[in-house]
Amino acid sequence: MNVLIKNSFPGALFVAGVGLMLAGRAAAQTFTVLHTFTPISYATNRDGANPSGDLVLSGNTLYGTAENGGSAAPRLGSNGTVFRINTDGSGFTILHSFSNSDGANPYYGLALGGGTLYGTTLNGGSSSNGTVFRVNTDGSGFTNLHSFTALLGHINSDGANPCGTLKLSSNTLYGTAKIGGSAGSGTVFRLNTDGSGFTVLHAFSATPPPFYTNTDGAFPDHVILSGDTLCGSTLGGGYTSLGSIFKLKLDGSGFTNLAASIVGNPGSVDILFENTLYGTRVVSPSGSIFKINADGTGHRDLYKFTSTSVDPQSFRQTNTDGQSPQKLILSGNTLYGTATHGGLGGHGTVFRVNTDGTGFTNLHVHSKIDEGCGPNGGLLLSSNTLYGTTGGCGEGSGTVFSLSLLSTIQPPCLTIIPFGESVILTWPTNALGFGLQSAPTLVSPVGWSAVSPEPVSVNGSNTVLNPNSGAQQFYRLKQED
Repeated sequence: MNVLIKNSFPGALFVAGVGLMLAGRAAAQTFTVLHTFTPISYATNRDGANPSGDLVLSGNTLYGTAENGGSAAPRLGSNGTVFRINTDGSGFTILHSFSNSDGANPYYGLALGGGTLYGTTLNGGSSSNGTVFRVNTDGSGFTNLHSFTALLGHINSDGANPCGTLKLSSNTLYGTAKIGGSAGSGTVFRLNTDGSGFTVLHAFSATPPPFYTNTDGAFPDHVILSGDTLCGSTLGGGYTSLGSIFKLKLDGSGFTNLAASIVGNPGSVDILFENTLYGTRVVSPSGSIFKINADGTGHRDLYKFTSTSVDPQSFRQTNTDGQSPQKLILSGNTLYGTATHGGLGGHGTVFRVNTDGTGFTNLHVHSKIDEGCGPNGGLLLSSNTLYGTTGGCGEGSGTVFSLSLLSTIQPPCLTIIPFGESVILTWPTNALGFGLQSAPTLVSPVGWSAVSPEPVSVNGSNTVLNPNSGAQQFYRLKQED
């Protein structure tokens, strides 16, 4: 990979030009199917089907859920599984197959704390309204922490059909239930990791006809956690009946509808960074990526996905960039996400876009059936590799995949500025996987060594202040293996 080298110390020749050299290996982008879930027969299979939730990583092991399938009896089949798999695709193991009494259909992802996984099921449990569960990473110790209570006219005390990946802070879990609660419009809740202390932090108010509006929203999707604040979105209700973006404190106080002035569906929020929320909406016409300030101001679309057309052979909705974007993740100034549909094959895409809306790039277009169709969960980024899942298409039951980003990263530019007796070195924070090194000479053998201190992020750039040692130094950015 190309890097920049400059001689930068006072008292020696300052190299004002740019020198390029090779440092480390140049790797190609690689899409890899790590696991293909087996077809379902009589509502069961050995490994699960239709993974859709966020993956979590510990060491070199990925953990996830499959909404359907598993080894329960055929009469109770398609209840789903919790699984693990190594990042190289080896070691696939079922940690738990749901039997309905302990939960069914773990549609969303997992939270990881120590050696314990925490998750939810949409259905099943004592009243068939879903559960909160935990299981150890070795598959032992499965425990149903909470079964949501029965509904009476869509109303109960705690909510029903929990949705979204749980958020873990200390020994407390936070989540949402899509319906139920005191008005039938869903709840935000918390409970301790041992199952005690279940508390409804907010019950969304009723949405009476004919306009189905309210002040706070209805049918929450999921929440994100930042400091002492939960932020989330709803699928309905609000001032326009099309949903809301909200925030509240961890004790339930300070509930605020941030999207009071937004016309149209406000979308699903996924990230809170430096007082800015980023999220996606799946409509108008193919979806968009948006941002909004944490005080409710500054809402705007960063990128709008293009309209689709019907492919005459596959009859799928196709376009160049994707349709129905899902959850986003953030690294530096770059957002990464998936689109469930669209793309040239109509099977969905993996994309990236800068936080200012520039630089939209399709990293991968799902165009082959054996790659899986419909990537509809959040991505996970580790060591320049994205990990995700596809829900499946046709008779396929979905996949777990990895996507190397090495070839999608442009060679970063290292800028070196004299500053008194030191130099300031900067390079973009979205240039993942590069480390700063220095050497006193370029005469072979060159003794490159890591530069300390570690960089800090300043205005979107990795920044290092390096003192003058009294001799010339050369610098480079080395792509890490």
